Amino acid sequence: MGKLLGFVLLAVAIGVADPASAYVNARDLGALGNGSADDTQALQNCINQAQTLRTSCYIPGGQYVISSTLSISSRVAVYGDGIQGTQNYCYFDQGCLYLDAGTTSRTTTILPSAGIHGIYATTNDAIQIRDLQIVYLNHPAPYTGISGIAFTGTGGNGLCSNSRISNVLISGSDRGISIGNCVEWWVSSSKFYDLQTYSIVFGNSAGVQYGDWEINDNTFISGSTSPFSHLLISSGGGGRIVGNKFNTAGSANSSQTTGIYVNPQLNNTSVEPLTIVGNSCEGLNACIRYTNSCPTPSSCTTTQGVITGNQIWDNFDVVVDSNGAGAWVSGLVISGNLMNVNGGSGASNINISSASNVNIVGNLFGNTTGQGSTAIVLGAGTSNIGNSGNLKSGNTQ
Repeated sequence: MGKLLGFVLLAVAIGVADPASAYVNARDLGALGNGSADDTQALQNCINQAQTLRTSCYIPGGQYVISSTLSISSRVAVYGDGIQGTQNYCYFDQGCLYLDAGTTSRTTTILPSAGIHGIYATTNDAIQIRDLQIVYLNHPAPYTGISGIAFTGTGGNGLCSNSRISNVLISGSDRGISIGNCVEWWVSSSKFYDLQTYSIVFGNSAGVQYGDWEINDNTFISGSTSPFSHLLISSGGGGRIVGNKFNTAGSANSSQTTGIYVNPQLNNTSVEPLTIVGNSCEGLNACIRYTNSCPTPSSCTTTQGVITGNQIWDNFDVVVDSNGAGAWVSGLVISGNLMNVNGGSGASNINISSASNVNIVGNLFGNTTGQGSTAIVLGAGTSNIGNSGNLKSGNTQ
């Protein structure tokens, strides 16, 4: 028989951080959140202290009026107590009503004046913004670039990386989110509502072609201003657009509304690869459009594209515009999509020019108007286009 050895029970105290000290509270710095007092300085102090302490700025539920842009210059997380629904304020194809102060109650809502950005980050560090609303009660003018949230890298081709925006609602600004010279970023589980010209704008300088970013599980309801695009992508690679809902809030099939707009604008720019999977796109003129706006079109390309498993109902489902300089889109797979058009003989499910090495396979093409339309239209500058296993329904030719 072995002996039972004695032992000593040691009480070890394990330090646990006080949750109250794990963040900076904007209310402790004088923010009132009553919808009338100017809380700009208190919110900015919250962000500044959180950056210094390498922690988070917490903005409790309330309505925070700001008269100048909230600035971020280093790594920080800014978060609140959640967002509000927009039911009864914005319907598909029926226009949007402004979110008013009453509908922003019981949430964390930042209320910028019309001429300023909501939050602007200029840093190569990661930023995180979540669980809050940015609502413009007065619209800024279209095409001013005023954004609810903007972030950009610094120092030449400096790159911000690993930034995340989630569970955010942005309403009423010219642009929802503007992103420049950034890689490895995510926008998820958010709502973009009643914006003027773009929901999300992403582009790097011509020298920065790489990316690795994702836009997923968001709802986009805007488009009363024309032209309008929910996503404007002018450069970068490694992009994944997954599981989003794109709606218009203006006139049905307005001639210049687009869900996903791939539009390089600077010479020597590429967009590759780009994966568009499992989205729903309804009521726009085009769900996915590729347009080459580079001064020297032949210097810009987009390759390694995948468009699969999407549900689309628009005037045109996928469009590649001619650029007059040969095939600038190469290596594109369009497969397994449900594509309906809302239009007559001038409408088409797929309309492509200036493209090569495109495989169109296993899609279902339809027309919901009872008028004849065309499933696939091939324009100038197309070559090596595969077409197999596609089905047509209704009056689709």
